[in-house]
Amino acid sequence: MRLTTNFCSLPLINGPTPPLKQEFLVVFRLRLRWPDRRCVFNFQTVPFKLPDAKINWTNSIFLMGIALASITVVPYYVWTQGIDLFQIALFFLFFIATGLSITLGYHRLFAHKAFKAKWPVRLATLLFGAATFENCVLAWTSDHRRHHKHVDHDDDPYDISQGFW
Repeated sequence: MRLTTNFCSLPLINGPTPPLKQEFLVVFRLRLRWPDRRCVFNFQTVPFKLPDAKINWTNSIFLMGIALASITVVPYYVWTQGIDLFQIALFFLFFIATGLSITLGYHRLFAHKAFKAKWPVRLATLLFGAATFENCVLAWTSDHRRHHKHVDHDDDPYDISQGFW
């Protein structure tokens, strides 16, 4: 029996001068062989190319902008304006409401149809689910159902064997 795990590192710069840089991705492979329990470790370099056609640039730029704003603007606001108990309570309320809207609403209610809910619950899960910026409920449900139909195959939208991008 052979267990194989792949590890990836950050892109490695190869070239003598900065204008001649060429990016490579180093792929590490660790093999554990049984029953003799030998560990074989090797690596190879492969050219690294970002698949531009598969990246949704609108969503990516928006999410990177939100992340940048949250690590720069929020600390500045807290430093200059301060924070009170109402804002802390509001943060935890939205944290729980958006989390439940994805797990309870988008996932269980809409994607799997595990239960039926009245319109106020459906409306709340739709509104707070939209606040998570995980796409609209139709796109999220469609991707999730396709994921369950084609787990770890080419048609799976979340297939990890195809890499991060």
